[in-house]
Amino acid sequence: IKFSENIYVDEDTVFFCHVFAKFKCVSIPEMLVKMTRHTDSLRGNYQRILETGTNGIEDLFSSMPNIQNKDLLIKHSLLKRYLKIARAACINRDYKTAAKHYTQAFNLEPCSIFTMKHFVRTVKS
Repeated sequence: IKFSENIYVDEDTVFFCHVFAKFKCVSIPEMLVKMTRHTDSLRGNYQRILETGTNGIEDLFSSMPNIQNKDLLIKHSLLKRYLKIARAACINRDYKTAAKHYTQAFNLEPCSIFTMKHFVRTVKS
C-alpha cells in the first residue's frame, strides 16, 4: 500500500482506509502517538486543499471495487470533503469557492449545511 501522489492533504486517511480494508486490525485504548500541528503544516495549506479536491475519495474507492455499501460510503466521504473545502475557503475569504462546495454538499445531503457549525459559513458564502 502506497500513499497516493494525487493527494496533498489527508493522504493518511486514504492510506489507513486501505489498511483497514485489507488487513485485520484491532483497537488499542491507550494513546500511542501525540501529533503536533505546525503552523506550516500542509493540513492548513489552502492551495493544497483545493488541489487535492476530491482526489482522495476517487483514489480510495476506485481501488476497492467490492466493498459493501460503496455508494453510501462514497456519498458520505464526498459530503465531508465538500464541507472541509468549503470551510477552508471561508477561512480564506474565498466565498465563491465556499458557496460552490456548500452547494455540492447540499445537493448530496441538504441537512448537512444547516448544522450550526456550517450554517453561518454557508450564509456568509
